[in-house]
Amino acid sequence: MEKLKVGFLGCGQFAQSFVDLFIKHPYVESVIVADTDPAQAKATGERFGVPYYHSLDELLSEDINAVAIFTPRHTHGPIAIRCLEAGKHVYSAVPMASEITHCEQIVRLVKKTHLTYMMGETCVYYPCSLYCKEKLASGDMGKFVYAESQYHHDISHFSAHHREDLAAIGIPPFYYPTHSISMVLAATGSYVTKVTAMGYEDTEDDPIFKKGVNMWDNVYSNAFSLMRLANGGVVRINECRRIGHKAPSSYISSFYGTTGGYQFSNAQHMFTKNVEGGVKAEDVSDLVNPVAMTENKGAEGFKNDVANHKWQWDSFSPMQDPTRLPESYHDLHNGHMASHQFLIDDFCTAAYNGTLPTVSAWDAARYTVPGIVAYESLLKDGEPMDVPDFGNRPTDEEWAKPLPQLMMRHPALSFAADPVLPEGYAIRTHEAGMEAVWEDVIKDAFGHPYSFSFMKDRPEYDPKTVFYLEKDEEAIATATAVENPLYPGEGWFRMVGVRSCARGLGAGRLIASYALADLRRRGYKTALLSTDDRRIPAIALYLSLGFEPYITHESHEARWKAVMHELARRAEKKQ
Repeated sequence: MEKLKVGFLGCGQFAQSFVDLFIKHPYVESVIVADTDPAQAKATGERFGVPYYHSLDELLSEDINAVAIFTPRHTHGPIAIRCLEAGKHVYSAVPMASEITHCEQIVRLVKKTHLTYMMGETCVYYPCSLYCKEKLASGDMGKFVYAESQYHHDISHFSAHHREDLAAIGIPPFYYPTHSISMVLAATGSYVTKVTAMGYEDTEDDPIFKKGVNMWDNVYSNAFSLMRLANGGVVRINECRRIGHKAPSSYISSFYGTTGGYQFSNAQHMFTKNVEGGVKAEDVSDLVNPVAMTENKGAEGFKNDVANHKWQWDSFSPMQDPTRLPESYHDLHNGHMASHQFLIDDFCTAAYNGTLPTVSAWDAARYTVPGIVAYESLLKDGEPMDVPDFGNRPTDEEWAKPLPQLMMRHPALSFAADPVLPEGYAIRTHEAGMEAVWEDVIKDAFGHPYSFSFMKDRPEYDPKTVFYLEKDEEAIATATAVENPLYPGEGWFRMVGVRSCARGLGAGRLIASYALADLRRRGYKTALLSTDDRRIPAIALYLSLGFEPYITHESHEARWKAVMHELARRAEKKQ
């Protein structure tokens, strides 16, 4: 398990709420930030006491293993793809992308590399979604029938900085659909198969939603759709940017099954269930609302305060579980229905442990793609359109299966020459009683123990093929050269390890060169090896000895691309 070294891309107003959450997370080792605005990058770096840079190129040239994307919403897809190709975990603010092909490419890269991708969708943590999910799963609602969900965020409530960027602020509302769609899909566990949509053409005097102004020539400030789900239910989704409404901007107004339903308005949440002779209605507001909101429900002006976001930031709802958050978060800020801390904790935990995050690439695509298709339907006057789907997220068991190691092949052992050993160095082969020596070298080299039985119990084992490099009669490196039964006729170069005290002395090159030369003497013309993605120094050595990447699995191409990026980065840093 490797702690995260996070490169934070984008230092705007929204991003400021998240930098400290990364810095203070127990699975994060370091954070650096970058923004194309030098003043913004400098201010953020100095505010949080971290190094600052001015581009994605600079971030990727540093020693990081994760990127947090907080750039303008239409840029997320290409940036995420580039970061995944460079071998970095990715946390992306919403949406996933503005093009379906980018969504598909992200899913494909994550599947092939097992890197962590998480879209930072706040609304899957919203109490209303959690409540509807719980009631549907319990059977209290019967089978899902219909829901209404919306993101009503009037353009006047965006920051002046965002409103001044006329090229970007007029983005089609359905290109930012994940708040409304995710709440319902997370609750139902289903996905969208077909959509039809219509739009409200903007009539205001400002130039935001006008042709020739924004980069999409978009004239629609409000958009409305009906979406069919794979479970047979139907959802009405609204994405509105010119509407006299403030809070809650993201909410489920209704959620119905065959035997029960949920309704919401302002601060009141109701659950009704079919009973003999009618329905039984229950006010569940105290369960769904933030605790601080409930504590003030008798105050004068309460409903007006609710409508103006007074309690939608730091206060948890009884539907949420803050006890699972790290202790280091207890005094930190939160936001958007107390979702921010859950978002960053879930991403960091998944990336550290190699598990799937809450909003994986597969989930993110299902929350994003229906909106992109809805905008296409809107432009075609509501034509019903099928929504592409990239499959279910893997199960925990499927995701836990390790990817096969990278493979390398030496195509011409005829050039493998015996090394010239410095004074005091010697090569010897394994003899009975040296098992503990091999185990000590390997444990020191790999950081975890292997029993010599790992070697001895294999059918190709021969003590004469296990070599040791000794310095002043002490074994400092080992390598083995055999023939793997799976690859008859080719040499198999394996278990190359160098004691930490001998690194930088050329010991790895000496023992590896000798093992390859031995394969040549025994008549082999080629050789294979397997290695791990993170063994960058070892891979650099193998490449210098004449080995080449050898693609034997669908994941290898993308992973080799990331390895080559890291090799180039390290080489550039040495210059």
